[in-house]
Formats: sequence, structure tokens, C-alpha cells
Amino acid sequence: MANKKITQLTDIGTTVSSVDLLHIIDDPNGSPINKKLSIGNLFENIPGLLNLAQTPETITSSGVMGIDKVISLISSGASNITSTLANGGTGQLKFIVMTVDGGGDVTITPTSFINGTSMVFDSVGDSVLLLYTASGWAIISNNGATIT
Repeated sequence: MANKKITQLTDIGTTVSSVDLLHIIDDPNGSPINKKLSIGNLFENIPGLLNLAQTPETITSSGVMGIDKVISLISSGASNITSTLANGGTGQLKFIVMTVDGGGDVTITPTSFINGTSMVFDSVGDSVLLLYTASGWAIISNNGATIT
């Protein structure tokens, strides 16, 4: 293994464990030193702002809301929009925010929803943070959305 480039190593895929190690070069602009860092320590001690670099989806018409996007932005027109949200994976987060209110309400109905049946967004700034559990989507935070 010592004679392999990092690009030649086997990809671990999705079987990452908190005890798995990463190769770190500490102080690359000064006196670089090779060190190790466990995945657990990385995610328990993030030293700065955490950004979601993924491009959000924008909901502008009725249909299915993606579960492959962490952030969904709602842009309504004059007509009402209805959308469904499929079940996610345990521990998955979903941020939903209305950014444009064209006059129509937006109703989102998750397949499995712990807090009710649906969420209605009718004003700019209405937002919900959801967490998917073994029992379905659970609201962690709600700012202005009506839950039915």
C-alpha cells in the first residue's frame, strides 16, 4: 500500500464508518506534516461554516418534490400548486422554503408524515425543516407553514 498513489486506492463507497481514517496534510502552507483524522472526529468538530453546495430544486408547478435534493425552493404563480414528497432515508434532512409568492398556495403532502397530512405554504419566508425517521417525515422547525 505504501507504493500506491491515493488515486489508485480502492474506493470505500458508502460503507463509511466513524472510525475510518482520512489522510490529512497539516499546515500545507508552512511546515507540512502527514497526519490522520477519523471520520467521526471530522463530523463532530467541523471548524467552520457548513455549506450545502448542492443546487436546490425550485418547485414551480404541481408534481413530485425530489428527495435527492436537500433544499427545495417554492416559487408559486397565481394558481395553487400541489406536490408530493416521497419517503426518504432515516436521518435525511429536507429544507423547504417559499421564496416567491405569486398568489397561489402550495400544498405538499408527504407519503409518510408524522405531524399530520400536509403542509401549506402561502407567503414568502414560509419554511419547514424536516427529518426523516423510521416512522416518516417529522417537522424539526416550522416558520409560517400551515400543517393539516
